[in-house]
This record gives sequence, C-alpha cells and structure tokens, in this order.
Amino acid sequence: MGEKNRSKRDLAEAGRLGLFGKLEQQPNTLSSIHKLNERKRSKFFRRRQLLRLKRLRSLQEQRTGEDELEAELEELEGVALDEQLLQTATTAPAPPVQVPAVRLPTQPVLHKNTSEADEFAASQAEMAM
Repeated sequence: MGEKNRSKRDLAEAGRLGLFGKLEQQPNTLSSIHKLNERKRSKFFRRRQLLRLKRLRSLQEQRTGEDELEAELEELEGVALDEQLLQTATTAPAPPVQVPAVRLPTQPVLHKNTSEADEFAASQAEMAM
C-alpha cells in the first residue's frame, strides 16, 4: 500500500516539475520571470495544475483498478457457481415413497419357532435338569 502511495506521489511530483520546467524554458527576461512567478501564484494556474494532477492520478488508479475489478469479478463468479451448486442440491427431486396398499394387522403376529430356537429351548431344558 505504501509503495502505491509513494509511486503516485513520485508521479505527481514529476508532472509538477515537468510543467514548471516547461514554463521556465521560455526566454529568461526580467518581465518573463515576473510573469512566470505570477502564473505560479495565480489561482488559474493552480486549478489547471490540480486538474492535471487529478488526471494523472485517475490514470494511475485506472491501471490498479482493473486488477481489483478482475478479482471482484472472479469472486462474484465463484459465488454464483456456489449458489448454482446449492440450488441443484436442494431442488433435486425426492425419491418417491412407496406406501403399501395392504392394511397391516393391528395385533402382533406370533412367530413360529425356527429350528435354531427349538434347539436352544431343548438345550435349556436339558441344562435345567
């Protein structure tokens, strides 16, 4: 962050020095020096200079702004993809539930003993003896 600010300051300073250097390249007579000093002090000159500096800054910011916009676009695309995945996961049709058409008996059905149960009961009876 500090590197950006320093480069912007350097750019503004270079623009300011270049502008003053251009004006100072005019013929150096006493009257031209007075005019130059007056122009430097005049509001009009300051406004023009500020506008130029603002243009330079905006050009510099546009370059860095593109990277930020691309990063934001990638983030938004990622969010959109996440939302699509969530929508497809939540809107998937539920499997149909099959309900038996036959009424189930309300009384429990007694199960007949199987051969294993019979063997177990027989062994229990033998052990009890």
